[in-house]
Amino acid sequence: MASFMGRADKWHLGGGFAVAALAACAWSFAWNSRLSALAVILCNLYLVSILIEASFRAQQERKVLDGVLQPKPDRFMSFPGQTWSLVQVQFVLIVAILGFANMYTQSGDIRYQGPAARVEQPDAKVPGAAQPNVRFPPSVDRLDALYFSAVTFTTLGYGDFAPASSRARLLVLWELATGMLTLLGVFPLIVGRISDF
Repeated sequence: MASFMGRADKWHLGGGFAVAALAACAWSFAWNSRLSALAVILCNLYLVSILIEASFRAQQERKVLDGVLQPKPDRFMSFPGQTWSLVQVQFVLIVAILGFANMYTQSGDIRYQGPAARVEQPDAKVPGAAQPNVRFPPSVDRLDALYFSAVTFTTLGYGDFAPASSRARLLVLWELATGMLTLLGVFPLIVGRISDF
């Protein structure tokens, strides 16, 4: 009887689940942003290793055995099975979006760029009435950081939030690089693997 999950699937999904759980807990409980950074670094290393393995395999010729085209042999690691590739993609998305959201929240340097919130509205008809007090939110809360992280990861960039410091801009650049690595590199690879029946 065939195993429900192969050894490579267990390795990929076990590691993916562990890192995704770390990122989710760090965001949920507002833990130190270094834990989120560690989760994202592990995710980036995983994505790069997949692309390196794919590039080495792309250089190999497929062999034909008894008229059947054989899969290319592994160079350094096995990929997860077709069934589990989409689950692994979900783990990568959780790590990236929640990990950066926690780092944005902890940095406190993402600012809302929309219209200012009016605190009180004086009567304009009364002479000598005070000007309305206008308050700009100091930084994003956890849900706004999650939204900003998802928008940055997918490169949408609506413009309603913006980084307000060099550190926050570096985080945005790091998330853009992670998003591009995932969206342009790994998604096509996984879609190709799923469609390669």
